Amino acid sequence: MSKIKVIACMGDSHTWGEGVGAEYGFKPAVTGGDLRMIPWGYPSYVNLLRNAVNLYTGSAAREYCGEELKSLCQSAADDFGIVTGKLSISEKYSLLRIFFVKDTDDTKALVKIGTHEACVTIPKIAPNELTNSSVICKTFLCENEETNLEIVTQSEQVIIHRIELYSGEYAVVNAGVGSCNIKRYIDFFFDSYIKSLDPFAVIFEGCTINDWLLTEPVSSYGNKLSAAFEKLGSLTDKILVHTPFPIAGDTVLGEGKEDYREYIEKLKAAAEHFGVPVCDTYGIMNDLLSAAPSEKRMKLLYHDNWHPNGTGHYIYAYNIFKYLRKFI
Repeated sequence: MSKIKVIACMGDSHTWGEGVGAEYGFKPAVTGGDLRMIPWGYPSYVNLLRNAVNLYTGSAAREYCGEELKSLCQSAADDFGIVTGKLSISEKYSLLRIFFVKDTDDTKALVKIGTHEACVTIPKIAPNELTNSSVICKTFLCENEETNLEIVTQSEQVIIHRIELYSGEYAVVNAGVGSCNIKRYIDFFFDSYIKSLDPFAVIFEGCTINDWLLTEPVSSYGNKLSAAFEKLGSLTDKILVHTPFPIAGDTVLGEGKEDYREYIEKLKAAAEHFGVPVCDTYGIMNDLLSAAPSEKRMKLLYHDNWHPNGTGHYIYAYNIFKYLRKFI
């Protein structure tokens, strides 16, 4: 069987899934830049895209998190399962992602995938490091479809936040990290979240809002976008950009700062320069908002000023999928 074709979704808190209610279910509570991914039952646009692609192609995906994950472990704390011996799963998969959690000391686990074994070291939590940023994602791509997984501790215990398994021809993978501008994403997450997937295609949300919030000059944002497109182009020629939705409230963060809409235009221009198609979800949602009475616009699309609600996520997914179908 050929290697699974991974569609990686790269972006910030929109891609991660903020705005559909999942952010209220974490224990400990979710914080900005959280590296714990949301469960798949929430209607974020990446989750909706995964469902659509799986239905369209006959692919499948399975997650173990929360109570179901903890039931496989010897003990648990908050949202985490604690393995003190062995965790076993019997499922079909060609792609595996395990989200390990740092402990007070370095921990080690032996990951057994069929007849293959890989030793994973999880470094200890750093001083002042928060639980939300102490999660490490390890990705395993299989040349053939496997049916068994074992995680065996090689230290006193190993803590796990979630396990994701994908099978079939395609896998839609959430690689969104909240509170991330372009530079932070490229410096800290690109290799482990995107490159490790050897992606067939990448859907790129641009991290636009965070560069705007950090008042990164539009020209500098454009340069960093170019660097991002070059890195993506070294992995795949199937790249799709979608623009983030129109924010509510002021689009200029103080005197002398640049307008949010200029960042949107810079993202579109950079994509055009690299020959990358653009799904202009900003424009689509802006047209919908313009047609609605002003007093109803917040309820129509907004979770808060900077994040879409479930309707906004659905509009993302519906329109992105029309472009994505050209890749599959």
